[in-house]
Amino acid sequence: MTGTLHIIVKSSQTFTVGEGVSDWVRDIPIMQYDPYNTAGAAFAFDYVANAGQYYAYAFVDVNGNGILDANEPKGSYESVANNNILTIENGAVTPNVYMYMYNPAGLSYMDIKAPAQGAQAYSSAYFNVQASHPDKISKVEFYDTTDGGNTFLRTWNNYRDYYTNEYTDPCYPYFTWSLAGVSSGARTITVKAYSAATTSTVVMVSSRTINVTAAPLLYFTGNTRYDGTQSGQMKIRAYSTYRDTNSFVSQDAVVATGGYFTLNVPAAGSYYIWGFMDVEKNGVYTPGACPVTGWNGPFTIAALGSYNSYQSVPDQIKFFDPTETAGGNISGEIRYEATNKMYGPKVVEARTENPVTTPGAVAAGKIKLYGDVFPLNFSLPYLAANTSYYIFAYVDANNNGVYDPPNGATAPDPVGFYTVGGATVPIAYLGDPLRLEQAISLQNPGQALLSQSIGMTTVVGLNRITGSVSFPNGPSVTSTNKIMVTALANST
Repeated sequence: MTGTLHIIVKSSQTFTVGEGVSDWVRDIPIMQYDPYNTAGAAFAFDYVANAGQYYAYAFVDVNGNGILDANEPKGSYESVANNNILTIENGAVTPNVYMYMYNPAGLSYMDIKAPAQGAQAYSSAYFNVQASHPDKISKVEFYDTTDGGNTFLRTWNNYRDYYTNEYTDPCYPYFTWSLAGVSSGARTITVKAYSAATTSTVVMVSSRTINVTAAPLLYFTGNTRYDGTQSGQMKIRAYSTYRDTNSFVSQDAVVATGGYFTLNVPAAGSYYIWGFMDVEKNGVYTPGACPVTGWNGPFTIAALGSYNSYQSVPDQIKFFDPTETAGGNISGEIRYEATNKMYGPKVVEARTENPVTTPGAVAAGKIKLYGDVFPLNFSLPYLAANTSYYIFAYVDANNNGVYDPPNGATAPDPVGFYTVGGATVPIAYLGDPLRLEQAISLQNPGQALLSQSIGMTTVVGLNRITGSVSFPNGPSVTSTNKIMVTALANST
């Protein structure tokens, strides 16, 4: 079961079967529903309505008719504290809104999630299933039904609830199929679900075909994003040369529901990834009509002898409408190797002005990271193309939301700058996703003085000294070391 997940904000307290677009304050189709993603989907309400009180609902539009039908899952915002009311002030909705989805009575479905490929004698194929039925399911059987066959593979018995002793619903059967000795080509797996009420009765049957190859595979995996309104298959391709469409080396990888893709490549090496949305449904990229990605990469994949090899693309690949700049992001990693680490959000910023000489400048891009296991990967998305940026990172130790530089700050933040040859320089960004070659190393305030000059500026009414500070005798430095520089009246 798949469909578009709609988030609805209404001024009335009911949302019933048969309601459609005209009844809603706003409809936000944010994703294709994936029944295996049981953790839910994040969403936000921005500028949905004037200030007032509203109610929030969600449903999965399985048949795509834009109307809530009786057999479609729906959910609602539930809050006992305020009677489920969302209070909107100046266009901003109450944050951290949670919704709960449930299936209507009598809804039955069985979906199989399986790999797009396997490899004979070198790997296994893993099958995930989600199934639901009004009679509940006692067991699930897996068969190889390729070319009309019916070879039994495995039985999966459903679990019983500890307190009620009833079979769980929905249930999540799974099966790992060793492909050793399995013939190459398209193979069909069929799943049969048996009723808990009549254990010998098959109540649902579903099949999935995978491609088994005779040699180890090399492939990239990743996720995509598209915020526009056009529709069509999103296709991803691999190229051996940057911005050279004649260096196309792979078959098209069609992006699956939820934005996931698997892209096979012919050999180990470095590749650039590019894609387009086939809005005209003719398999051809039409400039000016099809949404398109930037050129992502290079990404490198190595062979693993007789085993399959895959490489995850670290950054989300975004599709842009023809009217947008097909830009991407600047990504990299942060390291922090100080003995006495300071804690707080790790913030990465892109600025058009040098953060060393102009620490208070406005950031063109900014992202917060909350992990404390280094290195940390970051990605600054949707930066303007054909612009030069300084990239730096800091620990917001006092959690005040701004960078506190070493000059003049009561409690300066640990900081690190992206450097080339030891110098903090801007990066020329053309618009395509860019991965920084070197990591940004965070330094505690005392450590930063060991290797960097302290640049000070003159402020009206205050004399400051410009110079360098060093430790000729090389003392050990901890986070408690401080250097006091005092400017006397009329000093230079």
